[in-house]
Amino acid sequence: SSKDEAHAINLYAKWQAKDFTITYYQNHSASDTVANAKTDYVFDSEQTINYTYTKNGYYFNGWATTRNGSVQYHNGDVVKTVITTYPANGNINLYAIWAENTYELTFTSGVGIGNDQKYENIKYETGSVKIPDEGFTLKGHTLVSFTSGSVTYNKGVNVTAKTFAQD
Repeated sequence: SSKDEAHAINLYAKWQAKDFTITYYQNHSASDTVANAKTDYVFDSEQTINYTYTKNGYYFNGWATTRNGSVQYHNGDVVKTVITTYPANGNINLYAIWAENTYELTFTSGVGIGNDQKYENIKYETGSVKIPDEGFTLKGHTLVSFTSGSVTYNKGVNVTAKTFAQD
């Protein structure tokens, strides 16, 4: 009589990388919840973060994974590197982080008598300055206003940097 011999059979797992999405948010305000752009990528691939938004009076500082988070990523970072520190599902939400521009504003007499007044580090949204109503003299004249060429600003009025930046 013959006996059946045991035969070893190995079964090997076959894997397919999942598709994931990077979702970019402009993050202009707390009510800005619309995904403005998406990039699909395959897990463990080298997808570069590279999406640019603009916001008047602000400069783009980088990307965070929450609306009010700290900058964690920058354009040029590679997803393959980022994914190792991100949740296992692989989908990434990135929120643009903005920093206010600052401005330097100089009021000048325009006649070369050297009594300019300079204001530095005026923030776009939160900074304001009073249009000078004194300190400028010109024999036989009365100070009325200052102009940028296209807009006239009356003396003594408070204005924000945002006002000048849009001029």
